[in-house]
Amino acid sequence: PFPRVIAVTPNPRRDTEGRDQLWTLALTLEADDVLGQKLNLMGYGMGQQFRQRANFQDFNGGDPDFFSDNRTNSTYGLRGTLNKDLDLGGDARLNFSYGLDWRRDRLIRLLLDPDDTGIVTGFIAPEIILNSTGLFGQAELKLGALRLSGGLRNEWYRGRIGDELAGLGLSGEGTPGRLAPASLLLANLGAVWSVADDVQLFASFNQGAELTQLGRAARRATDPSIISPEPARSDQYEVGVRGRAGAVDFTLAGFYSRSAAASLLQPDPTCAGESFCPLIPLRVPQRVWGAEATARWQASKQLAVGGLFTWQRGEIFDEDFGRFIPFGADTVSPTRVTAYADWAPVETVSARLQATWVAAANFFTPAEQAFGFINTPSNFLVDVSAGWQLGPGELTVGASN
Repeated sequence: PFPRVIAVTPNPRRDTEGRDQLWTLALTLEADDVLGQKLNLMGYGMGQQFRQRANFQDFNGGDPDFFSDNRTNSTYGLRGTLNKDLDLGGDARLNFSYGLDWRRDRLIRLLLDPDDTGIVTGFIAPEIILNSTGLFGQAELKLGALRLSGGLRNEWYRGRIGDELAGLGLSGEGTPGRLAPASLLLANLGAVWSVADDVQLFASFNQGAELTQLGRAARRATDPSIISPEPARSDQYEVGVRGRAGAVDFTLAGFYSRSAAASLLQPDPTCAGESFCPLIPLRVPQRVWGAEATARWQASKQLAVGGLFTWQRGEIFDEDFGRFIPFGADTVSPTRVTAYADWAPVETVSARLQATWVAAANFFTPAEQAFGFINTPSNFLVDVSAGWQLGPGELTVGASN
């Protein structure tokens, strides 16, 4: 089935067309010997002005439903790093770096009158300012065939809802004031062991974090002190092997990732039924795991064949069910197998044949399907392409299902 096509009516005010303007600037300074260490200093800035002039015609029975907003955001920061490389004798070497980060982010997003975009009618996100400071250290130790690495980073967050256009009674206005303070500690560990000249075993643990949607959280906020800029932290684990056996390159890896409070979005319940309903932050536990294997055989100078195997699964906590439910194929890949052949009979001609089978994603129970979750069927894809180098250019042809 094909979706209905709507011929969108253009905005009659030509002077209010959309626009996206971005500038960036970075300045770096390097010095090879500062107290026996290498120094790297960087200052940077970024600013964006984004004007959206949309028409949500489909939400208005097919009639024009113009929507206009302006978004301004900026980032300024400083970063200083010191690095030292030490020869410990024999095959042992130690490299370590440490430093300081400071960053200031500002965002404001205004809702405008579509008939006169000079009139502000409300806030999608009131002015929000966030300052973050980070201390970090990272080290790598090489001991012959073994390489170990590890590091720590601590960040402190201080923010506030600003007073730009505050007190005018505009829709979505947030009360100016300071946000709750927050801090974050992240760690990483890794190891690579060369068990043979062409084979390595590796393992790692990494923590990451995402800090998003503070502007939306500040919308209609009456008490800024209850808004916390604490990022959504996640833990990642990976183990694997990679290498070469004769003319075959191969990898095999498995991973597991989890977050107790992943950063997601949900519609603002206070504007249900309206044609435009902003999204607000949502924190939900989730976990994803999987494995991947690759192989490529250089059969001859002209021919190489290879393959890829991917298996992924994941779960997210659903409040309606009161338990974890599987992710769908929009988030994790169903089991997937790809095989390909690359052929280059002469230097100026190349061709590829590739086939991929994607398994059915039967992740959901009948009860979950009745709630609206969808299992997806299997499919089989084939691609073939060829290229000829012609003088300074290349002619390519291809076909795929």
